[in-house]
Amino acid sequence: MEHVLKYLQSTSESTMNVICGIVILIAMKIFITFEFKCPCLPSFNRIYGLGAMVLPPLIFFLIGVLINKYTIMLLEEMVRPPGPREKNKAVSKRFFISMMVRALAAPIMWILISLLDGKFVICAFSESVDPEPFLSLSNATGIDVALLLAKIPCKEMEPLRNTTIRKAAARYLKFLSQAIGLSTILLFIFLGAMGRVVGPLFSSPASVQARYWACYSDMEQKYFEEACIKQNYDYADDNMKCFFESYAKSRRKTPSSSLGEMEVFAEKRDFYPVPYPDHLMKILETWCECKPAVAIRTNEAPF
Repeated sequence: MEHVLKYLQSTSESTMNVICGIVILIAMKIFITFEFKCPCLPSFNRIYGLGAMVLPPLIFFLIGVLINKYTIMLLEEMVRPPGPREKNKAVSKRFFISMMVRALAAPIMWILISLLDGKFVICAFSESVDPEPFLSLSNATGIDVALLLAKIPCKEMEPLRNTTIRKAAARYLKFLSQAIGLSTILLFIFLGAMGRVVGPLFSSPASVQARYWACYSDMEQKYFEEACIKQNYDYADDNMKCFFESYAKSRRKTPSSSLGEMEVFAEKRDFYPVPYPDHLMKILETWCECKPAVAIRTNEAPF
């Protein structure tokens, strides 16, 4: 367990993968516990079915974009002022791809599960079923056909309750839904395998260097935050030592001094003896402009 925690803390990419997995598990849990009931009304089934299939993935996508660290890194790279480090589109593209891959994981999982389950498709497209294969429905006309088709997803509603017609139509729609879902999964597996096998054959030095500098920017941000924490710790430690030393001196001079007297003493005395805060603030203000220059050189050897 200790080795796992060390690995997850080694890179922010590993942490983002864990967060992505947690969001996927939450999406699956919500899907399992979500009580879906089709309205079984003409012209409402499609809106409700497609809404239940599309709106939750959209919400999960927005959440994935908001909690994604690569979103912040991409925005910072886009809005930072020009300085020694030139802006590089390859690095920004790398950040964008990393952000989209992790943000789309939970929505795609929701859509695939909904296709394999089939209830959303049955509700949304029950009115699109051709009534000809179902002989009992072909005799109805006008609004009766639309109403009967709209009631296919509802087992408890008359006149299709526990009838072979309803079961056959629902089975047909579920078959189409699962076929689309399985085909999509196979397509993703095939594209992933092709990308893994064929991708390195077309990998250029520019793409390798872009991946390197994207990782470098990630680690640079991590160590910058750690440096800020260390600096804050040292600064707070110096100020707390100064505070207690000054309080001890005031107690020796005036043993009967109260807390109010100590507050007056604190107002008269400067408890910030560290000489570098103002200089440090200027450094932080110009951090984006003073980053060391890095560049991707496609026409030169990296070493």
